[in-house]
Amino acid sequence: MPDWVVSAAVERYAGSYSAEHGIGRRNQAYFDRYTPAALRRIAAGLTGTLTQGSFAAVRFQTEPGRDTPGQQLNK
Repeated sequence: MPDWVVSAAVERYAGSYSAEHGIGRRNQAYFDRYTPAALRRIAAGLTGTLTQGSFAAVRFQTEPGRDTPGQQLNK
């Protein structure tokens, strides 16, 4: 789906970028862009507490040296 469609759905209509199926690799950039930092920290803390190792392919916080949130959307 084109980025402009997702952006319109989220920004103009308070929609979701991930629906009911979670985040996943495909929606990581949207998670980084549209999810407040405080909520990403909570998600990372819960994941770290409830799982051992990584949880699927989702990064819940932007890591040092990685693109800033939303930057990789149009690459």
